Amino acid sequence: MSPPHILRPATLAFCWLFSVISFQPPVFSSPTPLESGFDQPPATARPLTWWHWIAGNVTKAGITADLTAMKEAGIAGVQLFDAGIYLPSGPVRYGTDNWHDHVQFAIREAARLDLDVSLMNTPGWSASGGPWVTPERSMKKLVWTETGVVVAGAEVTSGKSQVPSVAVAVRLPQPEAKENFYRDIAVLAVPADGARPVLDAANIVSAKSTSGVRLDAAIDGDPATAAAFPAQPSHVLTFALRAPAAASRLALQLNGLEMPFKGRGALRASDDGTTFTVVKEFQFEAAPDAGEAQITVGFKPVTARFFRVSLSTTKAPKQPAAFSIAELSLTHDAAIPELQPNRIRMNASPVPRAAAQRSEDKFRAKREACHVRAPGVAAVLSRDDIHDLTAFMKTDGSLSAKLPPGRWTILRFGFTSTGAKNHPAVPEGHGLEIDKLDADAVAFQFEQSVGRIIRDAGPFAGKTLTGLLFDSFEAGFQNWTDRFPEQFRALHGYDFVPLLPLVTGRVIESQAFADCVLHDFRATVNHGFKENYIGVMQRLAHAHGMKLYCESYGGPLIAAVNGPKIDVLMGEFWLHSRFPSRLKFAASAANLLDKPVVAAESLSARPEEDGWGASLPALKRPGDHAFASGINRFILHTYAHQPRESAPGFTLGRYGTRFNRLNTWWPHLRAWTDYIARSQFLLQQGWRHADLLLLQNEDLGHAFPATELKRLPAGYDFDFAYPASLPAMRVENGVISLPHGPRWRVVVTPAFPWAAEAATLRWLRDAVRSGVLLVGNPPECPAGLADLRRQQDFDALVAELWGGLSAGENPEKQIGAGFVSRAPVGEALKAHGIIRDLAWPGAEALAGDGESGLGFLHRRTAAGDDVYFVFNYTDTTFAAPVDFRVAGRRPELWDALSGKRAPAPFFETQGAVTRVPLSLETNASVFVVFPAGAPLCRARPCVAPRMTDGENSRPDTRSGPTALLPGTIFLNARYYQPAAGQSAFRIPQSALEGPWTLEFANKTLGTPDSIVLEKLVPWNEHDDDAIRHYSGTGIYRKTLKLPADFAAGARRLILDLGQVADIAEVRVNGRIVATLWTPPRRADLTDFLRAGDNALEIRVTNTWVNRLIGDERIPVDYGYQPEGTSKFTDGRLLELPAWISNPEGGAKNPRHTFSTWKHYDADSPLHPAGLLGPVRLEAYRELIP
Repeated sequence: MSPPHILRPATLAFCWLFSVISFQPPVFSSPTPLESGFDQPPATARPLTWWHWIAGNVTKAGITADLTAMKEAGIAGVQLFDAGIYLPSGPVRYGTDNWHDHVQFAIREAARLDLDVSLMNTPGWSASGGPWVTPERSMKKLVWTETGVVVAGAEVTSGKSQVPSVAVAVRLPQPEAKENFYRDIAVLAVPADGARPVLDAANIVSAKSTSGVRLDAAIDGDPATAAAFPAQPSHVLTFALRAPAAASRLALQLNGLEMPFKGRGALRASDDGTTFTVVKEFQFEAAPDAGEAQITVGFKPVTARFFRVSLSTTKAPKQPAAFSIAELSLTHDAAIPELQPNRIRMNASPVPRAAAQRSEDKFRAKREACHVRAPGVAAVLSRDDIHDLTAFMKTDGSLSAKLPPGRWTILRFGFTSTGAKNHPAVPEGHGLEIDKLDADAVAFQFEQSVGRIIRDAGPFAGKTLTGLLFDSFEAGFQNWTDRFPEQFRALHGYDFVPLLPLVTGRVIESQAFADCVLHDFRATVNHGFKENYIGVMQRLAHAHGMKLYCESYGGPLIAAVNGPKIDVLMGEFWLHSRFPSRLKFAASAANLLDKPVVAAESLSARPEEDGWGASLPALKRPGDHAFASGINRFILHTYAHQPRESAPGFTLGRYGTRFNRLNTWWPHLRAWTDYIARSQFLLQQGWRHADLLLLQNEDLGHAFPATELKRLPAGYDFDFAYPASLPAMRVENGVISLPHGPRWRVVVTPAFPWAAEAATLRWLRDAVRSGVLLVGNPPECPAGLADLRRQQDFDALVAELWGGLSAGENPEKQIGAGFVSRAPVGEALKAHGIIRDLAWPGAEALAGDGESGLGFLHRRTAAGDDVYFVFNYTDTTFAAPVDFRVAGRRPELWDALSGKRAPAPFFETQGAVTRVPLSLETNASVFVVFPAGAPLCRARPCVAPRMTDGENSRPDTRSGPTALLPGTIFLNARYYQPAAGQSAFRIPQSALEGPWTLEFANKTLGTPDSIVLEKLVPWNEHDDDAIRHYSGTGIYRKTLKLPADFAAGARRLILDLGQVADIAEVRVNGRIVATLWTPPRRADLTDFLRAGDNALEIRVTNTWVNRLIGDERIPVDYGYQPEGTSKFTDGRLLELPAWISNPEGGAKNPRHTFSTWKHYDADSPLHPAGLLGPVRLEAYRELIP
């Protein structure tokens, strides 16, 4: 801890004059609620943790030990999972009476320890399913077959002709029946002109693949047959035709996929079979646990005699994947370009490589859909072209009906199970995913999965058992349910079934009409997820006094739709996270919905980030970044249950930061959770302040990818807002506000083509008239069919707002009291005098993406306190004045690391801002608090009695003897200018060199009890093999001799440890001074020292890595999966050793360590460990007592 307000002698190349503020803080009879909560954070501000029970390996002794350790470490509760991931089965099988007995024991133990328990709503971590789900109750998808018929007579190309119809008799093949389940919806006939097959058997000369696989089953029109392809780096399929043919759409149905599955593809065309030109490249991936991918790629029509499809697929990097092609078709029709059928047919949509291109392509369909095709254009269907033949088909698929003469395609529509299953679950808990659009099915799922647990909990339900959790949704999409037609009509007022040909890619009436109907189709699915899935689960949870937690950053559980049905919105961030925009989705929805707590699955990790190698210092940067993104309740990923005492222990497969009681650094975790708790308490207060509302498109897609967020200027915060949230907002004097506090001044529309409802445009118009600044592009077309029918209203509103504007010469106009601008956001803000909420030198050149300069978050409490969290995201020290958009109040610096609060020693007010000099090491952070009712204090001039340099009050935001700024002049407490000279310091210090006595706390690892070091040496470089591979805590001891006047003249003695690997606990005379888990490793010893001899102890803890590496030289009687099979399973434990599964049997572990995942070999490089130094004792004087 760097002491506040200090003086030290120095030789200066310049003179630093300054005025000292005389602080006279008001005297309170008791601390304010904000101060009390920071000093002693409540349990609601402490982190929770996920608690994974792995494959039945559970013991009651382990349960008690786990929960006790969590309580001592400052963790407030658990969210309980039963998972079956990559580990041999244990004795406590899911769903048995024995398993339920262990669950109730855990709930009772948590109650005894005053810990909260939440339940994952399903076995595994995604999403909601189990063996009790039958195909009839499972997630469902639309399927169909297409059968061509030719009706003799004079051909009719469009319209319901008066020509007499002709009898047709044909057997229609049944669409796919996954899980042996299928139900018919409708049989519709459409003119065949819009979908001519290119790969017609009569037109194919040859079909070959480079892997030698016969392609007949892939192009026979029957999804029940498939061509199986082996695991090879790539496959090339070449089709030669008798005559040139036009194509504009490629469709592929892949089956037999291993998860996760990704691939690339390309379509090429040739006239001579030798020179091929790329027509379209695409990427795709399979929905988790679905085992299939359906791909539809639209492109501009191309005519050729030879077509070539190339595919390369992987199940992991550099590991080719096997797959089967059930269907491959090339057709020429009027399909909407770049139609996204993944929301319709469960397809994995083509994903262009660049993020910006992806978003642009995503909305191209909307842009082109706004231009209604002229009547009579071939292949655009009229509704009169569609004949409903449903009543004429028998259950065996035989159809006897009448159609006008001509070529027809008969579409047999039905629905089947998606086949998605919950994962990763043990066999006893594994089954189909429940139908998310069926409220009765969801209630059944609740009862089957958690009903008994809640009933058996008795009085603990709603008190100790307080939550129901939904982890990330990885079950893929569903787009149908038994009552979907009724649900659609109730929402939109018209029938969808007669328009089903739209989902096959055909165009009805116009592209605008088609797109609007499909918008309504997707909106019905989203509404069903909200009301019938999350809404039902929340209602049932509330009936038992439980809250609903839900990761809601994308997919069908997007926060903007489901937020009202979620009590605690959650995001997710990993140990390696950069800019986690998914956190902002949850944080924005919470801010708009008056939900002060925003949680996150926190610090998830892969082996390359952890592997028992991640320690507390690695948690600071991603954690602070999450705070700056709006997260204020960490839920740790993860604590794997430890059924035995064999360290380092059980893991959640390859995933997660290893939060468990057997980890070396667990005894020091309390210091980290205290920091988290203080921070989270402040960040849970009031509401988050932001200037910008980023308006998402009506179709619920993400209209602001990372490339767009990087274009926002630094120093402004933002919220994502969806149109449905706008009606609740009030606009007055140019400020948009909600009753619970949040307010914004600027609305930013999507940079890419977007669709809007007329109601949204009317709200924007009224907001601008009331003084709001609207920045961005106009929408391209109406969003739904209701607005398409009122196209004139839509066009008039667009013209009123954006008419006459361009991004270049004429970017802005005034409407009422407000403005509409098509200039870049930063330019528009500057032009209208909207200054940054946080500004610092150089901020103008930085993006507001949270990856450069300072990250920050600003909250305003109900009492009127302004709380800023400021985080140095750069890799260098930040030292500069920072402007806060608060005036008339005294700033204070609150340090969440130490828990200390102090007035800012230097600041000035300039107009609407307060300037506070800050000095922050890389990854350092500080809270700058402007308490309500803390007016500016008076100042008196003061010049230091000797030539000095000073240091501002920096509660751990910067430690060490440094100037406020390099060569800075302050006059009368006001920043004046940088001086021309360079500062040169002579710092009084004493290097603490050898000898050191080093004792090894873990006496079981073969090290000597203690050694003497003449100089500091990293453990991993020591000559002794046991020390080189030591993992645990080493205790460095030294005696400090001090004179009687060591503290005279307000002198402070600071211990600087230099480099430490990884955590240091400093003790003086048997008393704990500080746990230094993150740089800088400095501690103020003054209040712990005495004249004469002082016992100094520095307890340094490293990770388990070095001992794990050393143990690889010791043979064992159990094995791990060798490398080369799959990165998802390489290293997993193949069987439980006897001394784990039968601890009473007498067998013992021949190694010092045991882990259920193998991360290292005997020759893996050792990690730095120990006290590396240099260690110094430095003396300072307090400037202001």
